[in-house]
Amino acid sequence: MSTREQIKQWMQENGGFVCARCGAGLEDGDYDWVDQEAWCRSCLDERGPDEEAVEGMLVELIRTAECEDATYGDVDLSGASVNTFEQACLLTRDRGVVLRLPGGQEFQITIVQSKGAF
Repeated sequence: MSTREQIKQWMQENGGFVCARCGAGLEDGDYDWVDQEAWCRSCLDERGPDEEAVEGMLVELIRTAECEDATYGDVDLSGASVNTFEQACLLTRDRGVVLRLPGGQEFQITIVQSKGAF
């Protein structure tokens, strides 16, 4: 059982749980996890994009470029593939993407949020 699952199970067995940021009571499914802490939807909205959101945006941007047969300088993205670190089964807790070009080159782009919204 993952740490998140253990926390969720313990909290449910002990009368529910609250947002780690604002203290609001949380209903099942009315929260998400931020660094092993449960946050309510309001706090998540105020927080703005996180590493996971930026990761998703990069994947979509690269996949869109693939479909458009885009070339940027010496980089031809037609026939390229892109996956998240998780999809590529990399053993890391970092967020990021793996870009594989048709010529066999592979690039790993790590995403680290260096400053938050608050």
